Amino acid sequence: MPDERILTALRFPENLAPTSLQLSHPHSSWIDVFPFPEMRDNLIRYEGYFSHAEFLTDLLGNLISCMDGACDLPRKWTNALPGSKNGDDAPDRRGLILWGEPYQRESWEVTPGFLRKWWWVVKGCGELIESTNRWRTVRGERPLRMAVLLQ
Repeated sequence: MPDERILTALRFPENLAPTSLQLSHPHSSWIDVFPFPEMRDNLIRYEGYFSHAEFLTDLLGNLISCMDGACDLPRKWTNALPGSKNGDDAPDRRGLILWGEPYQRESWEVTPGFLRKWWWVVKGCGELIESTNRWRTVRGERPLRMAVLLQ
């Protein structure tokens, strides 16, 4: 386990600094990329109880299946634009959207479908819901209310 002083010396943005749970429990390295400490801890706590492949597929959507070049990316991207038939409010659309620098929490948005299915991952991540609602408001969409989505 790396010395905590060494990790501090690397000058991570505060929200990317490893949590106590990250430092004390071996876990999959992909978990460390999220700028929400609560999300990382939730994923570590339940790491053995969910399908990582299913989670990552829902997180990235069609990007995973497109890596072999067998899909039409421009059409997929067009469907994600506000006002399109398959926009953010499409019930089957799941994922996290990144609108800026990945280390900045305010750059992230969670889709309603992802929140319905993976609510326990974002539990305690109020900043993610706030950021999501800022992006939705910019597009003229209604803010998400987590309690309503979980019903």
